[in-house]
Amino acid sequence: MSVSLHRKLAIVVLILAFAGVVALEAFAREDNGKGKGKEKGKGLGVVKIDEDDIEALDLPSIEDAKDLPQMLVVGPKGKAKMIRAEVTALALASSTPPPPPPANGTSTDNSTSTASSTMPLPPPPPVTITLLTVKIWGISLMVDISSARRVPEGVEFKVGDKVNVLGSIDAVTGKITAKRIHNVTGRNRHNEDLLVKIRELLKKLNELQRKAGLPETQI
Repeated sequence: MSVSLHRKLAIVVLILAFAGVVALEAFAREDNGKGKGKEKGKGLGVVKIDEDDIEALDLPSIEDAKDLPQMLVVGPKGKAKMIRAEVTALALASSTPPPPPPANGTSTDNSTSTASSTMPLPPPPPVTITLLTVKIWGISLMVDISSARRVPEGVEFKVGDKVNVLGSIDAVTGKITAKRIHNVTGRNRHNEDLLVKIRELLKKLNELQRKAGLPETQI
């Protein structure tokens, strides 16, 4: 075998060896990347979030949240966020304290009698919801909404409503003080209530217009 043939064979062997090393390195890099993906929890649907990102979390709009799954996030500084938690119980509290008892110690009923007239007592104070019990991922949590901003504004809550909550959680009791709460399923009910009130006002307006001989307002 000539020297030139030996040289050609040596070059071919070197090329094959180099190609094999490159292929092995690429395979190892790809396998390592898959392993890292598993470590990050991609296979489990777990998202790694930095501390600053957790504290910066905000609630999505009601329209965006209606298609989202349940979510519960608690940051290292106590910031809590819930998506589509279900209301399981309501707690009511009077918005104003009840009137004090009469000074003379006599009992009261629906009216106060005098020698000349009967004066009706003021109606009882309105009642507002200040505490909710919600359930999310099998966990029941108490949520204080007394100072929370409600979206839609003025919306009421019922058992079974789905709510989004943003606030802070007590590390000892687990009670959440809500800063903002969205009633996702109560939005349509709230809109329907507004439409009913608008129709009632329009009906009264039309009655006044008829009495005044004016054309009725049409919507």
